[in-house]
Amino acid sequence: MNRCAYLLLLLVLLTACSGGVPKQVIAVNVEQIWAHGQCGFTEQSARVIGDESTFNRSYLQLYRDHGARNVIDINQLNGKKSADLPQVDWRNKVVLLLAMGQKPSAGYAVSLAKSEPVINDKVLSIEVNWQEPTVDSFQAQLIMSPCVLLVVQRHGYRHISVVDHDDPSIQRWRILP
Repeated sequence: MNRCAYLLLLLVLLTACSGGVPKQVIAVNVEQIWAHGQCGFTEQSARVIGDESTFNRSYLQLYRDHGARNVIDINQLNGKKSADLPQVDWRNKVVLLLAMGQKPSAGYAVSLAKSEPVINDKVLSIEVNWQEPTVDSFQAQLIMSPCVLLVVQRHGYRHISVVDHDDPSIQRWRILP
């Protein structure tokens, strides 16, 4: 046997001994349904919202905290569907609330990146655009608290890893749903 055959045999044996089956990467549909610069969170946080009642209360609170023009009345939420609320299939999806925490000036934001989220080895990886002002930029000096709401499928993963789109080595959130 020549060297190439030996190397090929060695590669096959190493692959077989290491479990050999490549991990399946599954594309996932994740949708951004809301984002704002004033969400009222003082600390960086992530929360999975898994039911309509909790979502309605959270969504209403976010609207009230930043003084939206079309504030939804709590009475509209009790037993009624409101056209103003994003509709979520709660059997198959959850809402992920990601908050950057309190920031000292304008120029901060978080949003879903255009890259496709994937499930790999039971970890859902989502890339976000984590925006911070550059050091030499001029920004209005006001307290910001950016956040984003994402609709995510409910099944197929054990953990969610949210990373920075510009530097995927920076994990911004690790969530256990």
